[in-house]
Amino acid sequence: VVYKAHPYQWPTIGLDLDHVREASMDDVKHFFHTWYRPNNAILSLSGGITTERARELAEKWFGDIPAGDAINKHIPMEPEQTEARFARIEADVPINLVFKVYHMDGRTGDQYYTQNLISDVLGQGESSRLYQSLKMEQKLFTDVSAFVSGSIDTGMFVVSGRLAEGVSYEEGDKAMVAELERLKAEPASSRELQRVQNMVVTDLAGSYTNTLNKAQGLAMAEMLGDADLVNTEAEQYLSVTEADLDREAKRLFK
Repeated sequence: VVYKAHPYQWPTIGLDLDHVREASMDDVKHFFHTWYRPNNAILSLSGGITTERARELAEKWFGDIPAGDAINKHIPMEPEQTEARFARIEADVPINLVFKVYHMDGRTGDQYYTQNLISDVLGQGESSRLYQSLKMEQKLFTDVSAFVSGSIDTGMFVVSGRLAEGVSYEEGDKAMVAELERLKAEPASSRELQRVQNMVVTDLAGSYTNTLNKAQGLAMAEMLGDADLVNTEAEQYLSVTEADLDREAKRLFK
């Protein structure tokens, strides 16, 4: 129910087993030869290797693979959502979950960093607003969090929680909405902003202490358009202000 036009509406493995069963060998080969080609790939290397040796090995192992035809990526964009949507799924499961999802900027959007920090203010760590209010004080949830999801195109801002025993979906949903409205009425403080900025910068620094994460980070940054993003992303988060958080909270949660 989150996406109606964008391909994000489709699970990568298909909506049901028939989407896999009915795929022909020609379908699979065509897909592979269209997308799994050097002109649609990024090679990222990290570790004890020189540029000269890296080029030599890349040419040895990949140099004879044809580049492939030019790819025309026509991706329909998701229109602005103008009304609330709901879905209820029932199954024999041990816990009850509530998800509230809002459209947000994609990974390269102007407000991505601000919106990501809002998710941390709300749901990252035991001192976050949702944890303190909905779990510790009101005891409506046994676990509650907020996070962002998405890559290049529009993303999702997700608030999720496991309902405590005896708490209805309606109670949980109402309590979540109340906290989002409270953030709009009572903007994040300088202390809250400093907390989440410190967390993000620490996580970024820690993530690049091993060679695999360095290579993955470089590849992701290059896919987003600029490999140097690995060197500047921390500053993007540190430049977010309290006014930015207030503005984006009011824009997001509607």
